[in-house]
Amino acid sequence: MVKPVLPPAYDLVVIAGERDAFDRACELARRRVEDGLLVWNERRDRLELAVVVEPEAPLEESLRALPVFVLAVGDALGAFTAPALPLALRWPATVLVDGGELARIRCAWDGNGGAPAWLVLGVEAAVHEPEEPGRMPDRFTLEGAAGEPVPLARVVEQIARQFLLWVDRWQREGFAPVARAWNQRLDGAGRVGTVKLGGVEAAGVIEGLDEAGRLRVGGRAVSLLDLAPEVLA
Repeated sequence: MVKPVLPPAYDLVVIAGERDAFDRACELARRRVEDGLLVWNERRDRLELAVVVEPEAPLEESLRALPVFVLAVGDALGAFTAPALPLALRWPATVLVDGGELARIRCAWDGNGGAPAWLVLGVEAAVHEPEEPGRMPDRFTLEGAAGEPVPLARVVEQIARQFLLWVDRWQREGFAPVARAWNQRLDGAGRVGTVKLGGVEAAGVIEGLDEAGRLRVGGRAVSLLDLAPEVLA
């Protein structure tokens, strides 16, 4: 399989088979690998990659890297989906196409409190359409959303580039541009809904992300820290 060509900010680690790219990235992060390590599983049936980040801020601020990464993944996958299919983001970590799940984003950190020594962000998506039509009615595959074969190495490259672009903008301009972009694509924005996830329940109008990276629902601000960590992993 063709290997992705990444910007110099990344170090690529390629794995194969049934090994989980996210779990492997977490293993390497515990060994204090450098910021920017990208683990990619080159299997053909799934997109699996994970990036190791070394935050330099308290945990709540560091976790804003998750919506930044989700936004980057959405922009990257949007370049490969059919123009007629609307792309949306579901808080906290799902990319949707035409209302169906296209990609799931994962997040883990060292959990020692204070500023985390490392943060791992990963993405997973099915590539091929199921053999039985209608087997996954609420989900999309990459090929199903694109309407044609998808070059996985190019997808990895696009995600890596988009993440760098959004991180740079976040660092230069603060979180406000990230929140605005998220809210333009937020599933259910402006409608009455209920968020029930990881021990948190909030109901009311889904107002969107604020500049602290929290989801505002019915006047309540829900932080990623309010969720059980296993929800994101």
